[in-house]
Amino acid sequence: MSSMTMNSEEPDDDGFTYITVGEAARYLGVGRRIVYQLIDYGRIRAHRRRKMILVDSQSLEEFQRSGRMT
Repeated sequence: MSSMTMNSEEPDDDGFTYITVGEAARYLGVGRRIVYQLIDYGRIRAHRRRKMILVDSQSLEEFQRSGRMT
């Protein structure tokens, strides 16, 4: 992962670690709208918990390593 760290939550019942959409946006250096679009397009995985959408941090790291944002 880059020098920027994510304030990740504890792993969920499914074993994945999730972060908020805002944290994902800061990590990628984009706006929240872009993160929602990436979720809609299936580029990164997310999970709805109550009324929050949480991004799978491993999926986010894989997406960033793929270089698709450049």
